[in-house]
Order: sequence, then C-alpha cells, then structure tokens
Amino acid sequence: MALGTANVQATLSTVTGTAAVTVTAPRLVSIAVTPNPLSLPVGLSLLLKATATYADQSTQDVTATATWTVLDSSVATVGNAGARLARSPA
Repeated sequence: MALGTANVQATLSTVTGTAAVTVTAPRLVSIAVTPNPLSLPVGLSLLLKATATYADQSTQDVTATATWTVLDSSVATVGNAGARLARSPA
C-alpha cells in the first residue's frame, strides 16, 4: 500500500457513497541501539545498529539513516557511515 489519499466508493443499485481514505506512515515511537550495554577494550571498534520501532509495532533498521553522536568524545567517537564506535586511546 502506498502513502496518499484515495476515494473509496460503495454502490448499491443506483446509490453511491464515497469516503476519502488517507494512508500515512506509522509514527516512530522508539529507537534501540545495540549492543547495549557495550564494553570495549581501548582501541577496538564495533559496528552499532539502530532499530526503529513504530506505533504499529513494525521495526526497521535505521543504522545508515540515523544521526549518530557521542556525548563524551574523550572516551569514544562515532561516525554515520556504518556507525562505528571506537574507544579513544588513553
């Protein structure tokens, strides 16, 4: 099913009723980052994954489209391409 609006008709004999139906994308409710929790030795890296969950309970891998940030760049760095996380050397 595609996103958009369509008119739906029901006809009985010579009488027709019409309704406009709008199909929208499901609402994003959460994003899970895995693995979590994570412990890495200094200098190693690991591919993280981001999975979106929507209101209809469907899920989607959004690793490549998510914006990745790290709150303490003295401990780790993260990049958007593949979401690689690497602990910074001490």
